[in-house]
Amino acid sequence: LKLKRMKAGLSQKEVAKRLNCTPQYVSNFENGRSSVGAEVLRKIADMYGVDKKQLANLLVAHYQDKVFTMLNIKS
Repeated sequence: LKLKRMKAGLSQKEVAKRLNCTPQYVSNFENGRSSVGAEVLRKIADMYGVDKKQLANLLVAHYQDKVFTMLNIKS
């Protein structure tokens, strides 16, 4: 997610301003420490220039990697 944000030329501060949240919240979301609702996901997809399905696939891969690491499973 961070790479998609950076590819879109956006800082965490800019994303936070557009989402009306804090940069810390954006950081937490990017690092899997917090989740967001459907409306925020739609806004992120638009900001990052990806379609909703592509964003969903990124999220699934992101969280799968985190869960595999937590459970010490090799992917």
